[in-house]
Amino acid sequence: MQLPIWIGPQDAEALVAGLQHVELPRPNAHALALSLLRACGRAPSAVRISRLDAAIFYAEVLLDDGTAVDARPSDALVLAVAAGVPIEVDSAVLAAARSGVPEEYAEDLAGAADDGAALLADELRAGIAARSAELARLQRRA
Repeated sequence: MQLPIWIGPQDAEALVAGLQHVELPRPNAHALALSLLRACGRAPSAVRISRLDAAIFYAEVLLDDGTAVDARPSDALVLAVAAGVPIEVDSAVLAAARSGVPEEYAEDLAGAADDGAALLADELRAGIAARSAELARLQRRA
């Protein structure tokens, strides 16, 4: 079963970068969060999509000591990919999602490309390469 969760463009890029192994020139905020957890002697053990209320998803990052930290699903999913930990979905969320996509999102979902992650990853790589080339050009002029 697919569980469509709408996230913002920056979060989508961060998620795709992790899933499609896009090499970023600098660590993103999610890498910082993971580094901070590890520096404190903790590590994520899983991510759970825990609740669906009025078409809004809620998530938790589960730590290795049993602590559950409230999180936006987009942040939790990116962290799960970065840390290589499992993603769990509460059975109540799956049951609620089976009732169908909210009408206001149906058109957006119907228009999504099957290979959307790969397309976004290619756009991200091209943007990084273009910025890198522009920086190199500006350095040569300086």
